Amino acid sequence: MLLLSAGEYDSYIKTICENPICQQRVIYIQGSALRFDDLVKVKMHYAECCFILASRHAKDQQREVLIRTLRESRVVFHLELLSLI
Repeated sequence: MLLLSAGEYDSYIKTICENPICQQRVIYIQGSALRFDDLVKVKMHYAECCFILASRHAKDQQREVLIRTLRESRVVFHLELLSLI
C-alpha cells in the first residue's frame, strides 16, 4: 500500500508506517493526488484501486473536486475510486 500525502512525514504517518503489521507493506511518498507528475511518480496507472482518505475537516466540495479531478486524469481513468469520510 502506498500513502501519497501533501503533508509532512509527521508522527501520525510515522506510527502507521512503523507499525509491525504495516512495516513491510506501507510506503509513504510526499506529493499530491492533484498533480499529474506525482501520480506518474507513484505509478498510479498500475493500481487496481484508489482509496481517498479526506481530512475530517475537508468540506464535501473539496472531496468532490479531488474525485472529479482524478476521474478526469489520464492516469487513473481505469480505477475504482473509493472515498472514505
